Amino acid sequence: MQGKVNRAPTKKEIIAHAPILDTEIQDIQPPLIVTLGNVGLQRLIGAKAKVTELHGVLMETPILYWDEERGSFKKTAEVYYIFPTFHPASVFYNPSVRTMKDADWQKLKGLLVEGR
Repeated sequence: MQGKVNRAPTKKEIIAHAPILDTEIQDIQPPLIVTLGNVGLQRLIGAKAKVTELHGVLMETPILYWDEERGSFKKTAEVYYIFPTFHPASVFYNPSVRTMKDADWQKLKGLLVEGR
């Protein structure tokens, strides 16, 4: 029996699941999307986004969706509120992010209380 594997999804896996996420976002129209780590953040706003630079910042931005006809990601016309933070498992690999992660969650709590 092989042990549990903790790894980031491949680009192929991200593309394969993109239509599911895109449909959920379109159907739900969430007032706020919280991304956990670089994978979720980059999937929604682009490969150059870094959680270490953007964590705890409430962004109002178009997001990326998979355009099957073009075979690539394209920006939405709509803008969404995105709140990036660290993936919970990041503290196991980099304990120094715990303080930042905890501060992000406190800030998120404040945003939710405000009704953002």
